[in-house]
Amino acid sequence: MIFRSHRRTFRGHRGPILQQRDGDRYRALVDVTGPALDRLKSLGADQIAATPVTLEDMFIGLTQG
Repeated sequence: MIFRSHRRTFRGHRGPILQQRDGDRYRALVDVTGPALDRLKSLGADQIAATPVTLEDMFIGLTQG
């Protein structure tokens, strides 16, 4: 998922696993079936794009975080 937010950090917030930041844009692994997406929106995040990930992408994202 790619989203935009004027928040400087999302550390300490459970759910999204941030992979990359570019200005006010973030790339993150987010479980859209759980409360993480609603939590991001409540923090002012605007979703730009969402793409499904493979099991391999998820494993790499989780182990590099």
